[in-house]
Amino acid sequence: MRIRKFEEMERLVCSASDGAVLAVAGPDSFQSGRILDRAVARFRDQGYEISRFDAKELSIGDIGRMLTEGSLFAGGRLLVISRVHALGRRSFSELLEVLKRGITGAAVLLVSEKSPRNSSILRKLEKPASFYTCYEPFESDMSRWIAMLTREEGISLDGEAKRLLADYAGRNLAKLSGAVTTLSLYHGKGMKINAEGVTKVLFGPGDVDVFRFGESVLTGRRGDALDCAARLLDMGEDPLSLLNYLYGAWRKVALAAGIMAGGGGRNDVSAGTGARYKNLDRLMAKAGKLRADDVARVSKAFAMADMELKSGREDLVVFADLVFALTRRDP
Repeated sequence: MRIRKFEEMERLVCSASDGAVLAVAGPDSFQSGRILDRAVARFRDQGYEISRFDAKELSIGDIGRMLTEGSLFAGGRLLVISRVHALGRRSFSELLEVLKRGITGAAVLLVSEKSPRNSSILRKLEKPASFYTCYEPFESDMSRWIAMLTREEGISLDGEAKRLLADYAGRNLAKLSGAVTTLSLYHGKGMKINAEGVTKVLFGPGDVDVFRFGESVLTGRRGDALDCAARLLDMGEDPLSLLNYLYGAWRKVALAAGIMAGGGGRNDVSAGTGARYKNLDRLMAKAGKLRADDVARVSKAFAMADMELKSGREDLVVFADLVFALTRRDP
């Protein structure tokens, strides 16, 4: 049975009991890791022994024995099989047969970093298991994740702080979770945090941060943007994270331009991009200056920067080229 929402899968796992068949797959390791942690905690609380195996470690007969014989020293066994897509043909047939008969005194959690569309084994597990696929969230999902994680950490953020945190994390849930934990440890549980509190904690008290870098690029301040890039890299900011943040900011400009070209006004741009107040004004000002070929040209510049960073070209040189492309001053 396919589970559509992460919250639904998490609730199911946290209430799972004997005989449960759970499966989590897909490329987003934060979501799958969280489901794994919840499942282990749930069955450990019930006195189950936790047995973990990579699919390649299992021989013919192992799955049937572990799921039917139970545990000698515990109330049951949770069998966790990682990389389940790599099970051999006979071992997979054995797994399906055991699940078809039903299991008692045991439960199973099947994990894979692949998605069903890339694995016939995973597709066949969608029926016998409670199956959730972990894809990278859409930008529109991030506010829900921010609400969930901040609630768990016992903090709250005002609207501008949420926007900055979303910009900082992009669509990376692991980065978002780490940032929320850091904010909670610094400010303390029960605190409401504003934008200044987010910037201070995530980027330190200095006058250079990733937000200033993005603003300098989008407002065409080339010299300041180059200085920010150099100082951020010198401070140890991850180049790919910096690139992802800048790309996220640029995508909002392109989205705003499309909305405006279709006759949309301030309210439409704000609803489509999440920008508010002065940030909305800056975004619309930049979007209003885009020319017909800018989106394609800048997209190529980002793709080139990503490739060059991953191929080992000097980080600052890559960002210098990108800043020049984003702040081109053609007549």
